[in-house]
Amino acid sequence: MKTFTFTIIGLAALFGFGVYSLPSLRNKTWSDLEERTIVAPVLPSAPEEEVASEMVTDLSVIDWKTDIRTIRTVPTSAVELEAAYRLRKNDECETLSPDLPLELTQFTSILTDRDNYRDAESRHPSTRRHILSVGLSVLDSDQRLLPGLSRSTIVSFLNDHFLSIQARITKEPVSGSWKLHYRPIAAVSQYKRHSLTTNWAEAIHATVRDIRGLGLVEGGSGETQTAAIIFRAVWLDENGDKAGIRNELGFIHARSVQGNPSEPLELHFFSTSGLRTQWHYFPPEKSSQMPGRPRDCSLVATVRFDAFAKNGLEPTSSSTRRMVANARKSFDIKTIEDFLSDQKLSGNWGKHVPEILEAIIDGKIGGASH
Repeated sequence: MKTFTFTIIGLAALFGFGVYSLPSLRNKTWSDLEERTIVAPVLPSAPEEEVASEMVTDLSVIDWKTDIRTIRTVPTSAVELEAAYRLRKNDECETLSPDLPLELTQFTSILTDRDNYRDAESRHPSTRRHILSVGLSVLDSDQRLLPGLSRSTIVSFLNDHFLSIQARITKEPVSGSWKLHYRPIAAVSQYKRHSLTTNWAEAIHATVRDIRGLGLVEGGSGETQTAAIIFRAVWLDENGDKAGIRNELGFIHARSVQGNPSEPLELHFFSTSGLRTQWHYFPPEKSSQMPGRPRDCSLVATVRFDAFAKNGLEPTSSSTRRMVANARKSFDIKTIEDFLSDQKLSGNWGKHVPEILEAIIDGKIGGASH
């Protein structure tokens, strides 16, 4: 297990907002609740003029019939990532309604609420697979900043709930082949009752929308599929005096499995941190496990709730301080670049993501085990 500054999540407010949605708290207000905000203004992720220029051209291609977007290369710079994030507003992470099975095995034409708005002819049989669990914790010093009357309830909620990130898979109607979709799905569940999803507050939806699908990445062998995801977060350093927006990447990498018609895709998950300078690998046996407690999650974020509405307990903003990853291995970007050089693959790593992921899975790139 390794602690590092991981900016995969703009989800810091997720469970705090969920607390506000609980019936026991929804209608209560406290007159002594003061708004609290972070000390420093939030710094942008990239110069606005450069981002606007980058957004002029969108090189992704969308097939409206299959609802699949493809990209030739993965954005790597701060400017490219910020532009991609804004261009993919319509590809926000989809969410699951409450009281649904957290895990699904069968295919259905209506997988999420978004499917209700699609033409019946373009609804393809779909299913989903859990690939990543995220838990949250709050420093003792930050807990003292929480409203006194709700502090124990908020902390209890964090200890009882986790976020499930899931991959969407569609089935080709004629051939029956499984196709990885590029837009992720999210749900909240309880550690002790993770058979079902739980309620979403509207503010939680707003936070999860900071996760967006970029597209399926071209390249690699015909036996693999790679979905690129962008994660946005407000990062606050441990001293609490410098905050900034950071964009990181996630990759769902699907490998075809021969002789297993009931589960023909093997899903591997990867994420970046440290402004894409560190990569982290979560193999199927790791990423697919449902956690029984916060420390069992694939990722455990340390967060701070920065502001609360004066008339109640609803958190209005938050930031991420650090993250603990239960990754199988972590890789320095220089090691990855050295591999590309040895393979005589030209261009930056954004042009060769499927090849990099395959090499990591096959043990061809050395990394630090946890």
